[in-house]
Parts: sequence; structure tokens; C-alpha cells
Amino acid sequence: MARTVSFIVLVLATSVLLALFYQVVSVFLLPLFLAAVTVLLLLPLHLYVVRWCSNRRYVAAALMTMGVLLAVLVPVMTVVMIAGYEAVELIDGLDSDSMRGQVDRSVRT
Repeated sequence: MARTVSFIVLVLATSVLLALFYQVVSVFLLPLFLAAVTVLLLLPLHLYVVRWCSNRRYVAAALMTMGVLLAVLVPVMTVVMIAGYEAVELIDGLDSDSMRGQVDRSVRT
């Protein structure tokens, strides 16, 4: 009887710990999945770069890291720059004199 109770307590404690572990790790599951997909997609390119670098793995890893960073950062920075430019254009278009004129015209009609 004591052995059965010990086993049930062990199963319950393990279940609680697994549930808590899942709550902590669940935030990282999507990024881990995307990282695994990225690794699988870039593996042939990495092997080519390793051969191109005469089997210097660290140099190839540095080149691949810089390449992936550039492939991600250049589009992101382009979008941020365009959004900043559009925000400046929007603010310039909202100067107080033109807004006052539009309000006056809408009040008169």
C-alpha cells in the first residue's frame, strides 16, 4: 500500500513539475522552431561556405552569421527608414495654418 501511495505522489509531483516547466518553456517554442527551420534551410549554404573557406569552420560560421544578420537587418532598417520618412511627411502636412484653414472651411459649410 505504501509503495502505491509513493508512486502516486511521485507521478503527481512529476506532472506538476512538467506543467510548470511547459509554462516556462512555452514562450520559447516558436523561436526554437523557427531557429531549427532556419538551420535546416541554410545548412547546404553553410557547407558550401565551409568548402569555400578551405574547411575553416569558424570563418565560415562568422561569414554565415554576418550574412544572415545582413539579410534580416537590411530590410528591417529599410522599413524603419521609410516609416520615419512618412512620419516626418505626415507631421509636415499637419502644420497649424493649413489645419486652421481646413477647420474654418468645414465650419462655414
